[in-house]
Amino acid sequence: MKRIILTLVLGCMASYTTLSQCPTGDVMLTTQQEIDDFAVNYPGCTQLTHELRVNGENSNITNLNGLSAITLADHLFVISTNIPNFNGLHNLESAAYLSISFNQNVSNLSGFDSLNNVNELLVWFNANMIDLSGIENLNTIADIQVFQNFDLEDISVFQSITTVNNLSLAGNALTSLAGLENLETVTGDVFIANEALVNFNELSNLTTIGGSLFIYNFPLLTDISAFQNIHEVEDLIFADCPSLSDFTGLENVQTVHGTLRLGYNPLMTNLSIFQNLNSVGTLDVYANDSLASLSGVENLQGITGNLYLLNNPVLEDITALNGLPYEEVNELVIAQNPNLSVCDNDFVCGIVFDETIPEFIEYNDLGCDSSVQVAGACLLSTQDFDRGEMIALVPNPVSSQLTVETFGNVLFQEATVLSTLGSIIFKTYNSVIDVSNLATGMYLVKIQTDKGMLTKKILKE
Repeated sequence: MKRIILTLVLGCMASYTTLSQCPTGDVMLTTQQEIDDFAVNYPGCTQLTHELRVNGENSNITNLNGLSAITLADHLFVISTNIPNFNGLHNLESAAYLSISFNQNVSNLSGFDSLNNVNELLVWFNANMIDLSGIENLNTIADIQVFQNFDLEDISVFQSITTVNNLSLAGNALTSLAGLENLETVTGDVFIANEALVNFNELSNLTTIGGSLFIYNFPLLTDISAFQNIHEVEDLIFADCPSLSDFTGLENVQTVHGTLRLGYNPLMTNLSIFQNLNSVGTLDVYANDSLASLSGVENLQGITGNLYLLNNPVLEDITALNGLPYEEVNELVIAQNPNLSVCDNDFVCGIVFDETIPEFIEYNDLGCDSSVQVAGACLLSTQDFDRGEMIALVPNPVSSQLTVETFGNVLFQEATVLSTLGSIIFKTYNSVIDVSNLATGMYLVKIQTDKGMLTKKILKE
C-alpha cells in the first residue's frame, strides 16, 4: 500500500514538473492572441527569470488575462497597449524591473493587487494617467522613475516609502509632491524637472542624498527650503528657475563632490547662500541675468575640477575667488560676461601664468577680454605686502645670476621669468636664478611667496 501511495505522489510531482514550464529566454508578446496563449505555451509558469515584453505597438492588445498565473518577474514591460487596467497581472507579487509606457487608456495602475516589491519602477508616456493608485500594497521599491505622463497629478501612493535608491520625476502635471512626506533617504540621485511645482515642501524630511540633486525647468518655483537638511551631494544642479529669487534651503551645503551648476536663474544676484560651501569639484555659473557678484564663495577652500563663468550679462565682481588655490583646477573659462573688466585676482592670475592649466578668457569687458589683458593686469596689480621692503632682486641690472632675497617672515616659493608681453620664458623653484642665456633687454620676474605674489622688472646686460 505504501509503495502504491509513493508511486502516486512521485507521479504527481513528475506531472507538475512537466507542466511547470517557463520561458528559457526573453519573450516578446505582440498580439492579444499571443498573450491569451501564454498559459498554454508555458503551462504552470509562475516565475519568470527572463525578460517578458508585451508590445502592442502594431496590434490591438486589450487585456493581460493570459498572464494571470505570474507571481514573480525579472524584467516586465507593458508597452503601447489599449488595456484599460492591469487586471491580468493581479497575482504579480515581485518584479526586479517593471516598465509601464505608452498605454493610452489607463488612468492609473489598478490591477497590481498583489504587488509588494519592485526594484525599478518606470512609468512614462502614459498620456491619460492621472494617478498611480493600484500599487498601494507596494512596500519596497528601489528606483522610482515617473516621466512624461502629461495628466499625472497624484503620487500619493508612495506615502509609505522612506528610502529609495533613485527618485526621478519629470514632465508630469504635479503641483504637489504629496506622497513623499516620509521619504528620508535617497542613496542615489534626486532628479525633478519640468513640473508645475511652487515648492518641494513634502521633501522636508529628506536628510540624505547620496548622489546628485538635479532641479531643472521650474517656471513657478519660488521656495526650495525643503532641502535645508542636505549637507553633501555629488552634483548640485539648479537651472532654469525663472521665479526663484530666494535660494534658502542650500545654505547648509558644505561639499559638492562633482559639479555645482547654476544657470538660467534670472533672479539670482549673488552666491551668498553658499557661504558654508568649502569644497566643490566643478563650478559652472552661466546665463544668470541678474548675477552681479560671486560674493558668497569666499569660504571655498578649493575647486578640483573646472571653473566656468559664461554669459552672465551683469557680472562685474569675481573678487570672491581671491586667495582660492588654483593648482588643482583642470580648466578655466571666463567668457561672454560683458560687464566683467577686473579679473586680476590671485586665483585667476595663478592660472593665467600656469602653463599646465588651459584657460579661455574672451568676450568680456576691456581688461578681462583676453588672457593677455588679464596677464598684464596681474603683473601690475597691487600686492598684499610691501614689495619695496620685503623682497629684493640683486643685482639688477644682472648679467648671469639673479638672487631673490626675502626679508622678515616672507618665504620664497617659486619664480617665473616672463617677457615684457607676459609670455612665460621659464619657471624655477631656486631663489638663485640663472639668466645667462637670456638676450640683453628688459624682463619681468614674477615671485610667488607664502604671503602673496609680486612682479618686478629686471634688466639683463
